[in-house]
Amino acid sequence: MKELSAKETMLFTAVIVAATIFRLWGLNQELWYDEIVTLTEFVRKPASELLVTFGSLNNHLGYTWLAKASTGLFGEAPWALRLPAAIFGVISIWAVWRLIRMTELKWVALVTAALLAVSYHHVWFSQNARGYTGLLLFTSLSAMYMANGLKQRHVSDWVLYAIFAAAALATHLTAAFLLTAQGLTAIAIGYHEVVTQKRLSAWRWLKGPLIGFGGAILITLLIYAPMAPDMIETFSAYDAPAVHKTGPGVEEWQNPLWTVVETLRSFGVIGAAIPVALLFAVIGAVRLARLAPVIAAPFLVHIPLTLFILIMASFRIWPRYFFIDIGFLVACVVYGAFWFADLTERFAPVLKRFFLNARILKIVGSILMIATSIPLLATNYGAPKQELKAALTFIEEGRQPGDAIMTVGLAQLPFGDYLAPDWPHISSLDEFDAAMRDSGGVWIVAAFPAHLKTTYPEIASRLEAEFDIAEQFSGTLSGGDVVIYRRRAL
Repeated sequence: MKELSAKETMLFTAVIVAATIFRLWGLNQELWYDEIVTLTEFVRKPASELLVTFGSLNNHLGYTWLAKASTGLFGEAPWALRLPAAIFGVISIWAVWRLIRMTELKWVALVTAALLAVSYHHVWFSQNARGYTGLLLFTSLSAMYMANGLKQRHVSDWVLYAIFAAAALATHLTAAFLLTAQGLTAIAIGYHEVVTQKRLSAWRWLKGPLIGFGGAILITLLIYAPMAPDMIETFSAYDAPAVHKTGPGVEEWQNPLWTVVETLRSFGVIGAAIPVALLFAVIGAVRLARLAPVIAAPFLVHIPLTLFILIMASFRIWPRYFFIDIGFLVACVVYGAFWFADLTERFAPVLKRFFLNARILKIVGSILMIATSIPLLATNYGAPKQELKAALTFIEEGRQPGDAIMTVGLAQLPFGDYLAPDWPHISSLDEFDAAMRDSGGVWIVAAFPAHLKTTYPEIASRLEAEFDIAEQFSGTLSGGDVVIYRRRAL
C-alpha cells in the first residue's frame, strides 16, 4: 500500500474523530431487549460459570467477556455495557479503510470510511451491546491478511489471519459463513496458480492457507471446548421445530423478501435513493471483482451463501447477519458512483464549459452522499432503541389504586427481570382468564407485537377484543414497539 499523503492523513483523521463523536454521543440511552439479555443472562454470571456457558446464539462470547470487564470497571450503566461495541465500531472503520485502500483506490477508501462514520446503521450497531461491530472489525482484518497471504505468501500474514478469523468466530459463529467464502476463494485462486498457470507447487501454495484456516479452526475449538456440552444442548433445542416454526410471524422472519423490505425500510428518509445506490453497487462490485478478486470474491460469495444456509436451516434471516458486508457494499456504491463520474466526463464534454470534470463530480457526489446520510443518522439520537422506561413511567403515572399490571410475551425480561417492577407475567390463556376475574382495572404490557400475535394468538385476540391500546411506544428498533393495553371499563 502506498504511503499516505498529508491531505489524505488529515482527512482520514477527521473521519475517525467524527466517527468517535457520533458513537459516543447518545451511548448511554436505555438498553433494549437483546442488550438486556446480554446483561442479565450472561454478563452477570460469575466468570467460572460463564466459561462453560454457551446458553444461546444471543451469547456473543467474545463481546460478553469484554462487556463483563467494562461493567466490572465502570458499573452497569448502558454506556459501559456498550463501550466495547463503540470502540470496535471506530476501529472497524479503520479496518475497512485499510482493506479497500489495498486496491490502491485511496479516495474510494476514504469516502467509504466517511460514509461509514455517518452511517445510521453503523452507529446503531456501534451503540448496541452486541458483537456485530467486533465481527465487522475481525472479518475485515481477516480479509486483509488473507489477501496479503495469498499475494506475498508470508507465514506471518497467515498467522494473523488465523488470529483474527478465530476472534470473529469467538464473537459469533455466523462468522463461519464469511470464512467459508474466504476458503472457497483461496481454493479457486490456488487452483488457478497451481493447476492452470503452474506458477508454483501445490505445497508451496497450500502451507499458507493450512496455517491460516487450520490455525483459526484450532484456536476456535480451544475457545469453545469448555462449553461444548452446553453448546450441544443449545443447538439440539434449536433443532426442535417449535423453536423456529411457531406460526406466520416467524415464517415471515424466515422470508428473504421480509429481510429485503426491513432493510429498505431502515433507510427511512433516504430510501428514495436506494435504486440509484443499488445500480452503483452492482457496477462497483463488478469493477472491484476485476480489480481485486481476492478482496471482493469472499463478500460476493458470503451474501448468497448466508442466505442459502439460513433458508435451508429454516432459520430467521435477520438483516444483522449481513452487517459484516457493510464496508464492502458501501465501497461498491462509491466505486460505482466514481465510475459514473468518469463516464459523464467522457461522454458529456459540454460539462467543461461549466468548469466541471470527473474530479469535481466525484467531490460533489461524495459530499452529497455524506450530507444525505446525516438526517437518517440523526434519528439514532431522537429515541432509544426501545422505550421501556417511558412505558414504565406511563403506567406508574396512570394506574389507579387496586389496578392489576401484568406482562405478556417478551415483555417479561425487560420489565420483570431488568426494570423489576412487581408485575406478574401471563404465559397462558388460563392465566389470562384468571386475571380477568378481577373486576378492577387491568393493564397488560407487551413488546414486539408480531411475536405476541405469533406465540400467543389467543391472548392477542382477547386483548384486541377486550382492551384498548392506552399507549404505544416506538424506538429505533423496527418491530420492537412496547404496547400498553388497558381493559375497557366493565
